[in-house]
Amino acid sequence: LFECDAKLAKLLKDAEMTGVVADRLRQCSDADAFGVELVDIVERVMRREASRVRKLPEAGYYRRLLAELECIGWDSLVYVNDAMDVLHIRVVVDHQRSKKRREHVLQVRLSPATYPAEAPKCFVELPEAMTFSWPSS
Repeated sequence: LFECDAKLAKLLKDAEMTGVVADRLRQCSDADAFGVELVDIVERVMRREASRVRKLPEAGYYRRLLAELECIGWDSLVYVNDAMDVLHIRVVVDHQRSKKRREHVLQVRLSPATYPAEAPKCFVELPEAMTFSWPSS
């Protein structure tokens, strides 16, 4: 119904607002009135999108995590996601019974809101059960 910038078109389409914009365009008596309506719609969509954006953890979370990774050793880090709350860490274990060294990948899920006061969730595939302990702070 109308042409606009590609970014604006995508924003309106993603927010499923193209029908609303088309309705307002038909209802407005002139271009100025439509401009005011369009600004109102875009502002509402932008506020809604801003509320969906994930809030980043405090800088202290990243400082502590980086310091701990430095202690563990960067060569042990197999994977980290963009949010830095899921890590895969390579662990090499010397098995006393079999006298073999085995490599395992420990999956760690941190909760930035509660870490380090609350223990991370840890997952690993092992032939034997393993318990994790976490110091209380």
